[in-house]
Amino acid sequence: MVSFRHFASYVTCALFVLCAIGCHSKQTPINKLENFTEEIQNKAQDYTEEDWKASAEELEQIEKEIEQYKSEYTDEELKEIGRLKGICLAQFTKHSFKTFKNGLEDAMKEAEGLIEGFSQGFGDKEE
Repeated sequence: MVSFRHFASYVTCALFVLCAIGCHSKQTPINKLENFTEEIQNKAQDYTEEDWKASAEELEQIEKEIEQYKSEYTDEELKEIGRLKGICLAQFTKHSFKTFKNGLEDAMKEAEGLIEGFSQGFGDKEE
């Protein structure tokens, strides 16, 4: 037979689990966005291409969660969400420019070699 003490422990655990599951509020996605923003600001310089892809997916998931509560947010909360998204967008833009710049530099080097090789090809004497 289960004693009252064991029964109370089970009920307490069940209530704790239900609260943990049910305590997802409109603030939760904002907290996630704050944490994500802080992480991307602090670690972006060390991100690999895979990290950037994973970050984009994570941000997309957070934005979906925010969308669920959109009608419940106050003007101040919406302003804060916009500010945090702006910081994230700036980090993604910096990464895109860096990637584009590196690609452009590589293309310029390749084009330089192409022109040099083309000139050499025409400079060779035909026999």
